[in-house]
Amino acid sequence: MGQPSSTGKANVVLVSAPFGPLLLPSLGLSLLKSALVQANDDVNVDILYLTIEFAKRISPQLYNRITDGDSTCNLLGEWVFADALFPGHATASDYVDNVLSFGETWTVPADDGGRVLNEDLISELVAARDLAADFVRESAARIVSMAPDVVCFTTVFDQNIAALAVARAVRELSPHTPIIFGGANCEGVMGHQLVTEFPWVDAAVSGEGEVVFPQIIRRIIDGEPFGDLPGVRQRKAPNALALAAQYSVAPGVKMMDDLPEPNFDDYFVQFAAAGFDGSVKPSLLFETSRGCWWGQKHHCTFCGLNGATMRFRSKSSSRALRELDTLTDRHPGLAVTVVDNILDYAYFQDMIPELARKAKGLDLFYEVKANLRRPQLEALHEAGIRTLQPGIESLADDVLTLMRKGVRGLQNVQLLKWCKELGITVFWNILWGIPDESPEDYTTMAEMMRKLSHLPPPTSVRPVLLNRFSPLFEQATSFKLANIRPVPAYRYIYALDDRAVSNLAYFFNCDYLDRPGSSNYAAEVIEVGQSWTDSYEAGSDLFYGLVDGRTLIWDLRPEAVQPLTVLDRPLATAVFLACDSYRSLSSVHKAVAEEHPGVGEAAVEDVLAHLIDRRLVVTDGKAYLALPLRLGPYTPTAKTMRRFREVLRDLADERDGRFVLGADVVDRATLPGGRLPAMTGVRAREEIHA
Repeated sequence: MGQPSSTGKANVVLVSAPFGPLLLPSLGLSLLKSALVQANDDVNVDILYLTIEFAKRISPQLYNRITDGDSTCNLLGEWVFADALFPGHATASDYVDNVLSFGETWTVPADDGGRVLNEDLISELVAARDLAADFVRESAARIVSMAPDVVCFTTVFDQNIAALAVARAVRELSPHTPIIFGGANCEGVMGHQLVTEFPWVDAAVSGEGEVVFPQIIRRIIDGEPFGDLPGVRQRKAPNALALAAQYSVAPGVKMMDDLPEPNFDDYFVQFAAAGFDGSVKPSLLFETSRGCWWGQKHHCTFCGLNGATMRFRSKSSSRALRELDTLTDRHPGLAVTVVDNILDYAYFQDMIPELARKAKGLDLFYEVKANLRRPQLEALHEAGIRTLQPGIESLADDVLTLMRKGVRGLQNVQLLKWCKELGITVFWNILWGIPDESPEDYTTMAEMMRKLSHLPPPTSVRPVLLNRFSPLFEQATSFKLANIRPVPAYRYIYALDDRAVSNLAYFFNCDYLDRPGSSNYAAEVIEVGQSWTDSYEAGSDLFYGLVDGRTLIWDLRPEAVQPLTVLDRPLATAVFLACDSYRSLSSVHKAVAEEHPGVGEAAVEDVLAHLIDRRLVVTDGKAYLALPLRLGPYTPTAKTMRRFREVLRDLADERDGRFVLGADVVDRATLPGGRLPAMTGVRAREEIHA
């Protein structure tokens, strides 16, 4: 036990080590602080953000570049502190040459078309690594100066090595202070191995901590053993190091409303004291649910989240709204990242409409399922939920089925289109390498992708990761995967035997026993993905407006068949509008017949063929989806406007500062001042004004 605090209370120090997120508080530690104080009135709790302290040493820009690099599989944050934990284990050049040289974040294009290391950035990384050992010693001294009775480290992804190094230094300075680890890196066998390999770690907690952690602290204060608590791996406890099959999990909260509200004060005090410039702005974290309601039914094959439990639980709308009000009132003007794995659709009934009614001007991020309908997206936008991660990982139906995503490719495209119209930012990826996928799926997907350059491109196109706790990992044999092994970066981090490293690892490689065809079958999709990004950033666009009963579709994509298509028949417009959401052919016929009874199916299908030929509608052979964005909800960017004027100059005759289109293209339309949204409902004339 440390020295009593001035208040006579026991001191508990919670530590967030590098490389936890710099611009976010630790939700886990902030909840534990509240839970500890709520359960024990004789406990004083402080959270120490070594993340902020190390960013002050190396610059917040380099810190964020390390945490936001091209792949978590590089374990770059772990490598920065590896020499402080395992001195002399691997040279910097070994890691740089064999790991970093294969990514894009730390390389630059070479004259021969390949990539070479960015020596300036590599020098910064090596300099950061050289600072690690002193930082570890100084951090440990600071922790010990706080006279802790217990020191607890959270460890998630690239926090393991720094946390272990600082914890060892704390033990050297304060041999009798209990040290406990918790977080995602302690789940299952990983927590077991931490306690086995690192004697200064007295216990590791697997699972949620709000229930069991206050009990651990209470027993430590009272001098009682705590290794019998579920989910706890205690070094001194009998049977604590049991077989992996017998690992227990700490009990999670049954009712989310029973959770305390997180206390982020330590983070914001320390962040403000760091004196970063105004470009380095933090965000708030907010939690409304745990687990995944989709994963409970159909666990996505590659997903390794929710290792402890997939069971879905959510807060009541009243509790969620009250907590959000408290957080945003206490820390105003900050973007809010919701940490949930998936949005509870019940919130569309009350919480989301109430957020819209309050009109607090919030900027929230949520993870959702990609099958949202347009009215639901509109409701999210009105509520201030303007950034989504919809779990889009492919545009190919068969691949999505193998992933167990429960959506179709056109549904994913539909969501991208509607989000672009509504001004909602979307983050998504394309993953390849799912067992049993067909190379033909990627040929078809590349063809589809070429038509989508006006929509937000994927953040990355990359092979699927083999993550611990995912079905691909847990059921590797049934997926025809063999030779499961940690990704190569681990060998430059841990100076341990292969079995220990395997038990500590989260990211793995494998061999496919039934790999279809060549391993480069995704090359075309990768290439088209990059072209998509380039075209999108250059102002590729596709939009339409209604003018006097006619539909004008402007196509500014590189793959445009023609820049302007005019639908001057009501039937053509009806077919086009029916495809705003993806529909089967029979559904298209039904929708058109409601507006134009008696129209034959052949006429409808002729219009569809016309639109498909012009790449304005896409089909997967089962359903149809129109690609253009609707003006009004959608406002083109200034970059699009510049491109639009360039197209007008190519299409039209310039007379007295105006662009005049011949009757063979369109004879009655006006775009006053070049403001494209004004197309809708404008009085028709014979000229198009630039």
